Amino acid sequence: MESEQATLDRLSVKVDDLNVQLKRATASYDVDAAVREKLDMIRGAAAPVAYRNAGSLMWDMLHAQTDNDAADRYRRGIVTPTLTRAAEHLGLDKANTVATAGGFNGLVVAPNVGPVLDPYPGDMPLFTALGATTITSATFQRPRIVDPNFDSSMSDNPQEKAESVSKTWDIVVEPVKMSVVRGYINVSELLLEMVAESLNMVVGHMNKRLAAMLEGKAVAAVADTTATPIALGAAATAAEVQAAIMQASGQVFDATQRPASWIAMGSQGWVRLGSLTNLAGDSILQVGAGDATSTGASVFGLRPILTHGISDADLYVGNASSIEAYERRFPVMQALEPALFGRQIGVAGGYAFYDPITTEAGAGNVPPAERAGVAHIDWA
Repeated sequence: MESEQATLDRLSVKVDDLNVQLKRATASYDVDAAVREKLDMIRGAAAPVAYRNAGSLMWDMLHAQTDNDAADRYRRGIVTPTLTRAAEHLGLDKANTVATAGGFNGLVVAPNVGPVLDPYPGDMPLFTALGATTITSATFQRPRIVDPNFDSSMSDNPQEKAESVSKTWDIVVEPVKMSVVRGYINVSELLLEMVAESLNMVVGHMNKRLAAMLEGKAVAAVADTTATPIALGAAATAAEVQAAIMQASGQVFDATQRPASWIAMGSQGWVRLGSLTNLAGDSILQVGAGDATSTGASVFGLRPILTHGISDADLYVGNASSIEAYERRFPVMQALEPALFGRQIGVAGGYAFYDPITTEAGAGNVPPAERAGVAHIDWA
């Protein structure tokens, strides 16, 4: 027992000696820590502690429970850095990931989703509605009957064997000449090689340009009618609009001897027609519009044709005898250009229109012949 007590006494003395040594070893550190704490107060932030040696660390560990300064140094030097995440990160987009991070931006490819949006018109609703016939000759003729005695070519014969009325007539022809619209584009061979389906896209858009041009030609031909325009005010009532459409239908019948069958309009005319209401505020017209195959909806029995080629509110009324359309599509043309490492791509289409004479010209072409198969409603 005495030997154990002596051993404990010796250990106690050694611990005391270690405490004295630790105090001496950390004396200069304590001064540095005080200076650092002053600087931290000035900067407004607590800087982390970097222990100089194991003795300094052991001192703070042993006295952290009883010495506030030791506890603060130990917290800032060991506890806080240990608990703070030191992990770095990886993100899809480096710039959009928390620091510190890397990114896989070099492997990210932004795909195109869905087809290429093309807002430009590629249909020909009016041209198609006119029943285009394929052109087989650059110049051709349209024969027609001219019968000035049509109304007097028959008579009553009350007497047997009395001579009947005999009147002749003529078949005359009018020449029709095809016109051609065309365009081309120079395309890089690198584009065609590197972008899948690029050739089809180029040709497809060129054909849309061609179709839009042909539709514009059809509108111009329809608007070239010699019929007297029917004036309609911008604020016309539903009854006035109905009267104008019926008057136009009557003009077509008188000119062609056949009922009107279609009414062509642009978006402005379509909106105005669809907005007409009666005194109760109900729509009086069920206006539908479509291409040459559209059925169902009608405007007073006329098939509505909505075309991008008419830019105002005017309406045009006609039938199959009012005007004829002819068309010839040519093959896509290509020409290689080795010097420019590319090729020229061109599209072309032929067209012709024939509006038959509805009233023959007088002697010496006075008055001139009338081509009034299409009625025009001038809607201000």
